[in-house]
Amino acid sequence: MKDFSHAVLMRYIEAFKLFRHRRVMTLAAAASFYLILTMIPFFMLLVRTAGLFLGNVRETGHQILTMGGTLFPEKSNQILTLVEKIVEGPLFSGASFNLFNVFILIFSSLTFTNVIWNGLYLITEDEKHVSRWKYLKGLVIIFVTIVIFCVTLILPPLVQMFIELIENNPLVEYFQQKYPQGTSVVSFLESLKYGTDIMIRSNFLHASIFILYFTFLYRWFFNWKISNAQAVVGTMTFVAAILFGKLLFYGYFVYLRSNLVASYGDYYTVVVALLWIFQVMCFFFFGACLCHVLQIKPLKFESRIENVEQNHEVKSDDPAID
Repeated sequence: MKDFSHAVLMRYIEAFKLFRHRRVMTLAAAASFYLILTMIPFFMLLVRTAGLFLGNVRETGHQILTMGGTLFPEKSNQILTLVEKIVEGPLFSGASFNLFNVFILIFSSLTFTNVIWNGLYLITEDEKHVSRWKYLKGLVIIFVTIVIFCVTLILPPLVQMFIELIENNPLVEYFQQKYPQGTSVVSFLESLKYGTDIMIRSNFLHASIFILYFTFLYRWFFNWKISNAQAVVGTMTFVAAILFGKLLFYGYFVYLRSNLVASYGDYYTVVVALLWIFQVMCFFFFGACLCHVLQIKPLKFESRIENVEQNHEVKSDDPAID
């Protein structure tokens, strides 16, 4: 176990060295710039498309912004409020949403994914990341992102509606009266509903979907050359860095807020939000560096057992032992 922990630590150190050697902070700065440029077009595309399935574009936009706000530190998500104000006109004015508009929004969104592909090429030096297929892969990412958001918004009310339908169903009440032993099933459904409410309020469901989504993204970015376990390690490192970074930003606000207000006025939170976006991109690319290191030097729990067995075979064949 000690050897395995040391191996894990060495992988993180090698990922950090790769992060510094490839000047990934510069990549993160470029990605942050393009993310800010494409945030509004991608948000409009996401809300418009998801709104077609959910039926209420305005409510869908508010829900997506609320979910996005959980990624920002407290008191620093004013940039999302500005995004909402900017897109209110073109998004909620009732203007027609034709194929030309879709093409423009998709093209704008692909500029951000292209930066990610170029960054992965500079990290891994694998030319497949900058092949012509990157545009099609970018479209897949956009499609999966839209599906993930739709599922995240639809799943909680669907589960609650299904449970309430079973609870208030006359057929269920009839069987409950005829077969009293079936009360345990109804009690189980009530506890399931209570547990579902807790999951939704605690953002556990959203966090689980977020982890699955970025696990898929890391594997997709690496052309499925890394395993699920390696992608999960990269994702969990990314998530842990975000949580730790939010704590640091909270302390930053508490102790340095007066200096920020004096320098930037009422828009100091926008400046901090932009810095936070840059840090999140650093966290993401560090997770990519870790995935690349794990791809080259994978961690295997069984490696220690194999080494012990090989050493045992060598000793048994040694004539000096006989």
